[in-house]
Amino acid sequence: MITEKAYLINWYGPFIAQDVKKTREMIGEWESENPKEECNLYLIWGKKPNKKKPSYYCGKTIQGVHERFGNKGHHINDVNRINGIWIGCFCNIKPTESDILVAENLYTALLADKVGRQEMLNKINMDFPTKPVTIISRWINKDSMKPYHSRDEEAPINKIDDVCLYNYDSEKHRLSLWGATKLRKMWDVLDSNYEC
Repeated sequence: MITEKAYLINWYGPFIAQDVKKTREMIGEWESENPKEECNLYLIWGKKPNKKKPSYYCGKTIQGVHERFGNKGHHINDVNRINGIWIGCFCNIKPTESDILVAENLYTALLADKVGRQEMLNKINMDFPTKPVTIISRWINKDSMKPYHSRDEEAPINKIDDVCLYNYDSEKHRLSLWGATKLRKMWDVLDSNYEC
């Protein structure tokens, strides 16, 4: 399996407030307090008016998530009840616009595959990319900065595998997706010889 790109994405969240404006303010404060974390991706999970099932949206930004949500016509305004927002930061590379687009495309396609296209607020990008890509997602509590686990089956954290290896072979017209649902800690040892 050949992988052209490999990304490690730290997802911080969940950001939850009573309304869109307060949620946007929370994200703005978090981005200000964590300037080293340049977040280029976001996942919105919430309910549209008069809908029983949750809706999902995966987006990208180069201006910061807080600013992006302030743009006219953004899909965050389609959701009247926000269940949670996650903001994603590349931590193994300084991403190019192409990297951000490929990652957004894979996350959108993964979500659409799990929840169905009808539950996606995205209108485009629901087909898998035309390039091989590997993504490792780490879900981190925005307050404690420790690993986050959710029991809510509808949460994006439980819809997207922690490790996704996607392969696209254009010559054979073959797509394959490999995944590991949840990573587990195998061991944790303090090395007394290690200095920070």
